[in-house]
Amino acid sequence: MPRQRGAYNGRSLDLRAERWRFAMNSTLCPDQHSLRTSKVSLPALAVHLARHIVARITAGVAHVVNQRGKRRRIGSLRRLDARQLQDIGLTHGDVEYALSRPRTEDPSQILQRLTQERRRAERAMMRENVVGLRAERRRMTGRPAGIAQYRSPGDV
Repeated sequence: MPRQRGAYNGRSLDLRAERWRFAMNSTLCPDQHSLRTSKVSLPALAVHLARHIVARITAGVAHVVNQRGKRRRIGSLRRLDARQLQDIGLTHGDVEYALSRPRTEDPSQILQRLTQERRRAERAMMRENVVGLRAERRRMTGRPAGIAQYRSPGDV
């Protein structure tokens, strides 16, 4: 019985070796968007990879610090009373909800979304009220609402 090679059959090992050879002989062009094939030394490739790794780690740390700052600033909204929060379109429940979400979610975007949804709902209610008032005015005067607002019922 032939020896089992497991998940790595001969073909996948050849492809891995070919990819490694390509990586060793390729470098990024100065515009950082295209690969060109050329001989590159192992130290140059290591320096390039190290810079890339450091840049990714730095960006990740900056993101975490930024998120913590946002959470701290949103947490300061807890000290405001209901009237002050209402002035900016929020409630205490909105603030608590935004801060209770996982740390991967941006609480400022959650609050912005909640405020926009509340504004849309208020506008829809106002439209319904206006439509209802116009319908009631038509029913009372027997004329369309546009005419009733300029003439009184006795001016026919």
